Amino acid sequence: MTFSSKWFVVPLLATALFAQTATKPKARKTPAKPAEPAVTAADVQALKDALAAQQQQIQQLQQSLAQRDQAVQAAQQQAQQAQTTAADAQQKASAVEASAGAAKESYTKVDSDLTDVKTTIQNQLLTAQDEQKRVSALESAFGRFRLVGDVRIRGESFFQKGVADRNRARVRVRFVFD
Repeated sequence: MTFSSKWFVVPLLATALFAQTATKPKARKTPAKPAEPAVTAADVQALKDALAAQQQQIQQLQQSLAQRDQAVQAAQQQAQQAQTTAADAQQKASAVEASAGAAKESYTKVDSDLTDVKTTIQNQLLTAQDEQKRVSALESAFGRFRLVGDVRIRGESFFQKGVADRNRARVRVRFVFD
């Protein structure tokens, strides 16, 4: 049985192989239609119109680009002015800060001087109060005593014939201690 099946399979495979490699029948050619003209006058006119419209769009885009360039330049100038103004403001701020530092130093010095003056005045007031207390104590001690007195000055002149004139001064001082 194996022998006969081999002879049967071989012709079957050959037939299948021949069927796959067989040439296809040729297709029929249809008669060609007459060719249309490649470009018409209307097509050329449409292309010209489209080209003109594109050129107009290009000009509008160039104008808008020029306007944007001007706007960018104006913005750059404003930015430069702002930077200049900011730099000036920063310089002024640093100058003000420096003057504020100097003012703070002078304030500190004046404050310390004022503290010294206050201390000196307070010491002087205490000294004056002590002296006033001493004077008050002396006044209270000597306040019950009273000193009274007077001074009398008198001039006397003596005139005699044959004798030189004489002038004398007399002074009298009296003190009373009660």
